[in-house]
Amino acid sequence: MGRICILRPFGGRTRPFQLTLGAVEELERLCDAGAGLILRRLETLTWRHADIRETIRLGLVGGGLGEPEATRLIEAYVDGQPVAPFLSLAAAILAAYATGLDEVLKNEGGPAEGDAAPAVPPDPATSPPSSPSAS
Repeated sequence: MGRICILRPFGGRTRPFQLTLGAVEELERLCDAGAGLILRRLETLTWRHADIRETIRLGLVGGGLGEPEATRLIEAYVDGQPVAPFLSLAAAILAAYATGLDEVLKNEGGPAEGDAAPAVPPDPATSPPSSPSAS
C-alpha cells in the first residue's frame, strides 16, 4: 500500500482504507460527480449519502478487504445509522487519494489515533549505529 493508504477504526478494529484509480472511477459513477466535487461536498457538508457510504466501502476494498466483506461491514455499521460519525472517515479516505497521506496528516495535525501509514522498519544500512551498552 502506498502513500494514499490510511488506517482508521471501523467495525471494531483499525482497518486500512485506500482508493485505487478503478475505485475512484466507480465512486464517480455511483455518486454522479467527479472525485473533487465529492470531496468538496464532504468538506462543505453538502454530501449525499452515497458520497459517504460508497467512499468507505470502496476504501475498504482498496485496503485489501474482499467486496462481500466490505459490503457486509457497510450494511452492519453504516446503513441505517446516523452518518455524521462516518463523514470525517469518508473525507479522509478521499483526501488521501487526492493529496496524499502527508497532506491528510498535516491537516489533521499529525498522526492521530495510531493512523499513520503502516510503519516501515528502518533500513539497517541507513539507521544510526546502536550505542554500546554500559557494562
